[in-house]
Amino acid sequence: GRLDLTTGLIAAAPTFQTGDDRYKWLNRVQAVSAGQVNLETGVLIYNTYEVQVAAD
Repeated sequence: GRLDLTTGLIAAAPTFQTGDDRYKWLNRVQAVSAGQVNLETGVLIYNTYEVQVAAD
């Protein structure tokens, strides 16, 4: 991911790794995240979305 230390804006492209059968579907997910970190408190707030490609 990327963090702009002048604005606190953050962007990331997380992936997941789990061996738990209940969450193995996450191993196939590509996600994107965007948010902001408060540079004074260190608190990070962001949203994460699953990327889905639509078939034509």
